[in-house]
Amino acid sequence: MTDTFKFAIKHRLTDDVVFEAELGAHYESYSRGVQLGAAVQLSRWENADLNGADLNGADLRGALLAAENREGKWALHPASQVAVAAYEAGQADAEKLQEAILWALGCRGRFPPREQGQGGYWWRTELRKRAGITASAIAGITEEKT
Repeated sequence: MTDTFKFAIKHRLTDDVVFEAELGAHYESYSRGVQLGAAVQLSRWENADLNGADLNGADLRGALLAAENREGKWALHPASQVAVAAYEAGQADAEKLQEAILWALGCRGRFPPREQGQGGYWWRTELRKRAGITASAIAGITEEKT
């Protein structure tokens, strides 16, 4: 398995490749729109001419494409780097929550048997731990309901 893969931005009329980006392998699991958005941002590093490019569906949320570095080349703006990192962190959180749900459904690992004296929802503590949900987060949700 390689650490990168090639993603082509094509001309909207001729289907010719306008720019080819080398994206990190982790982008393979993202939607085409996210991949296209990342390729557009990387094209700025290369000072690529995207005139006529098919950018339909590109996810450019948080993209600040108008920043130049000291050499006068277009660069991924620091705020965009933060947005990409936040998106990736969100993906990791989503994966952790999915694993916790699959555990609760009995698809991952052993579901603990109910011990004598435990209430009807004895499994909630383990579910919160696996999902990474803190007591303070639960307290905040409880406060919102009242």
